[in-house]
Amino acid sequence: PFGDVKVDPRWITHGVFEFAPTDERPSWLYVTSGYSNPWEDAPEDIAADGPSGAGVEFILETDRQGDWAIRCLQKLLAYELCMASGQVGSGAPLGLNDRIPLGGPITGEAGHTIEAVMIVMPTNVSEGFDLPSGDVMLVQFAGLTDAERAHASNVGVDSLLQHLKVTDFPVTVPDRASVV
Repeated sequence: PFGDVKVDPRWITHGVFEFAPTDERPSWLYVTSGYSNPWEDAPEDIAADGPSGAGVEFILETDRQGDWAIRCLQKLLAYELCMASGQVGSGAPLGLNDRIPLGGPITGEAGHTIEAVMIVMPTNVSEGFDLPSGDVMLVQFAGLTDAERAHASNVGVDSLLQHLKVTDFPVTVPDRASVV
């Protein structure tokens, strides 16, 4: 979906794990794996007090299980990998409060209103973890309607976050009504 890009053979080791709800977290959790692998570092250059690989993994937290969540997170990770390799966009990594249109409903099913995501810090899981190869920060893709994405662009993210307090945000509910 990103045009003519060259696929790095190391990307095949990237994936998405699915975690069922727990007593502490009633939502489904999807987490990327592989972006924090220190591919570019020689073993002697790895510092446990620095970032491991890209230093980040992505999560998507939802109110329901579904292959759509895995596909969505795979696509967002692929987009980040293509940006990081300079093949699409500015080459700058995605950052907090960035909003990404998905080009249609997050589930791929008509009638679902979430058609964009915003990068936020997670609230229902840890913000990161440590590996022998370094630190890993977790950042979350949280679902937005197109109207909410436009509102954030026009009025600001802080205003949008105030409106979203009445929802389960940052848990993605694919058929949630827009708050703006």
